[in-house]
Amino acid sequence: MNKTLNVCRKNGKPRLWIEGATLARAGWNRGEHYELSVDGVTITLSKSQQGVKKVSGRSRNGKECPIIDIVGRDVMALDPFAKIEINFSESNIIVKGI
Repeated sequence: MNKTLNVCRKNGKPRLWIEGATLARAGWNRGEHYELSVDGVTITLSKSQQGVKKVSGRSRNGKECPIIDIVGRDVMALDPFAKIEINFSESNIIVKGI
């Protein structure tokens, strides 16, 4: 599954914010751990039980809403871009500036 989004910003810095049904449909659930790697303008999130980062979330009407929110140096590769393309799979999320 692919999705194109605008690059979000927080205090002028790029922010990667993905939430809700899009994550759930791709098999990314609240509480799962993942690792983040950057290669040029591509950011890859890979599920890993040893991953330092974790899918957060909150409850909406009794249902969990998974959230990935990354800001700061981890997503600086997105800084020069206005849009990003996100490719979702059950094991990886690949984010690329376009």
